[in-house]
Amino acid sequence: MNDVNERELLPEGVAADLVDLGDALDACGALVERGKEAYASDEMLRYAAEALCNRMGEAVQRLDAGWRETMPGVPWRAIRDNRNVVVHAYRGIDYDELWRTLTIDVPAVREALRSVVGQARRQLVGAADEAASRDGPKDTPRGRPGW
Repeated sequence: MNDVNERELLPEGVAADLVDLGDALDACGALVERGKEAYASDEMLRYAAEALCNRMGEAVQRLDAGWRETMPGVPWRAIRDNRNVVVHAYRGIDYDELWRTLTIDVPAVREALRSVVGQARRQLVGAADEAASRDGPKDTPRGRPGW
């Protein structure tokens, strides 16, 4: 696994994609904390799990391929492949298998990326603070979904 050197800045796009991936991994942890019974009985939690798998796969797909190679212990392809299954086989999703992914695979990836995601978050917060002090506050909505 790659040791993170805080003095070396991550490329801006890589940092943003790592933060997106880290947010999805954290949300998976929060979903799992609700428990298997809640997951099994609440269709919305299963839909949330699908959405999180989609989000993780999209973040991994956006990550620079060369950068991903610096962390060969992370199952990048499996994360992307899982996204494809969830997106394209929605009627055939095995929710027990998805639960195993959430409870076994996701925590392992979350731990493997903990340090570098933390670095990415600190780096982006520092860049945002610097831009705000230089440019002043922005009043525009960011990342607002719409039709």
